Amino acid sequence: MLEESDFDMAANRYYYACYHAVQGLFIYDGLSCHTHRGLHQMLGQNYVISGKFDSTLAGIFRTMEQLREKADYNCAYNITEAEQNPSHLIIEQAKELTK
Repeated sequence: MLEESDFDMAANRYYYACYHAVQGLFIYDGLSCHTHRGLHQMLGQNYVISGKFDSTLAGIFRTMEQLREKADYNCAYNITEAEQNPSHLIIEQAKELTK
């Protein structure tokens, strides 16, 4: 998607890859969540505060969600390459988050 400059779709796919990885973590630990907002809150409460999950990665995950929302719901707005991949870090951070 990035090679085709489809940054809206890339934002969607990066976010959902991370979203499902976090859901998998929750399932592994016996937790359940049914909303995006709840998932972010539970990630903070159960993993970031305890130090089990890096707060920087949680912030990147939140940024990914914001980009995905812009891409999916704002018809007059297109994600730019700079937003999708500032300094090419989001790709690496998504990989780190989904480990």
